[in-house]
Amino acid sequence: CIACGAVLVGAAEGPMVLVAHETRPLLLEIATVLAARGFAPICARDGREAESLLEKHAPPAAVLDVGLGPVLA
Repeated sequence: CIACGAVLVGAAEGPMVLVAHETRPLLLEIATVLAARGFAPICARDGREAESLLEKHAPPAAVLDVGLGPVLA
């Protein structure tokens, strides 16, 4: 995972998906499941980081925590 530094077993070169969640264990779980299914997750730990990754990578899909704060509210 680019943002959180996690090494995801089975991480794929498939479609990129932004995963944004403030709770690290949930962030890693979601990213791991996506990687195991052929997606290439990029991870954000807060709304500002998610916004930055969206601008930089423009992923076609995202899984977002509804409580990320004012940036994505």
